[in-house]
Amino acid sequence: MYKLISKLLVHTSVYLACMFTFSGVLKAQETTQAEANANTEASTQVKDEVVATESKTEERDSKFTIKQAFSHTLESNLKSGSPGKVSISRAKTDIGYKTDVWEDGTLKVNFDYEYSDYDFSSSAFSPFNGTNIFGLKTKYIHKIDEEWGVFGSLKSTWAYERNKESLSDSQYFTANGGASYALNEDIKFYLGVNFTERFEDSNRFRPLIGVSWKIDEHWKLKVMNGLTVFYDLSADKITVFDFGVRYDWRQYRMRDNSLITGRNSAVTEEVLVGFAGLTHKFNEHLSVRGFVEYNDTREFEGRSDGHEVGDFDAKPTATIGLALNLGF
Repeated sequence: MYKLISKLLVHTSVYLACMFTFSGVLKAQETTQAEANANTEASTQVKDEVVATESKTEERDSKFTIKQAFSHTLESNLKSGSPGKVSISRAKTDIGYKTDVWEDGTLKVNFDYEYSDYDFSSSAFSPFNGTNIFGLKTKYIHKIDEEWGVFGSLKSTWAYERNKESLSDSQYFTANGGASYALNEDIKFYLGVNFTERFEDSNRFRPLIGVSWKIDEHWKLKVMNGLTVFYDLSADKITVFDFGVRYDWRQYRMRDNSLITGRNSAVTEEVLVGFAGLTHKFNEHLSVRGFVEYNDTREFEGRSDGHEVGDFDAKPTATIGLALNLGF
């Protein structure tokens, strides 16, 4: 656990430095734009909406967020004839920046880092131990009118085993795009396509279908990569329960010859997760979420030089975790 926290602190420091540098550039651009707009404002109020819009200094809504999560997946037996057991400890940091751009657009930028410690109990079977995932994501949302909107995102990810020295072949991309339609102020639909680049396998295109439905002041349903139901205890967004199901997929580039055969080795990890959580908002800057998860059979598949070189499964088990959310 000490090693886990130490690595996380180092990478979080690097990310914070990047984000504050990025923030300074954006703030400088916003200041320049605000000064230019102020110089062109009319000296008197004009009722004409078009003229007023052109002369008005555009208001910006910018926000930083930092999310820190820790989780531990309890030990479970391996199947498929593999000896021993496996448990997983994870720590993930996500640093985000959101700002309004143009008239009806929102830009989000996220840096994230996840470290996973896989503890295989059998010395005879330990395909890997620690893994790193770095990600840089940009997402843009644009409101066309009261009903229609469009969205798109691009994420670059570096995912690799801790002992791997070269990162040149550990990068992959994920992208999605589509449109949203608001049936009314409580129900919104999403339709688009998702693309994921896969190590040692064919790339994957999948339809992206989502729904966000505010049922009443207490209940809300969200469908996107699974299903989540929210229950706001007092209808004030202070204490919120959530539960649902989702699909987790990860891939890691392995060091050469780590999977017995050749170079360009990679491992994919897939699991269906049922979860329940409780989030409490202490003030406008801080909220905490505790959660428990049920992990169905966890599947690992090894590939090398474009061919499957073996797979093994871990039996169902549980995960417990805690997440800290800061906003400013």
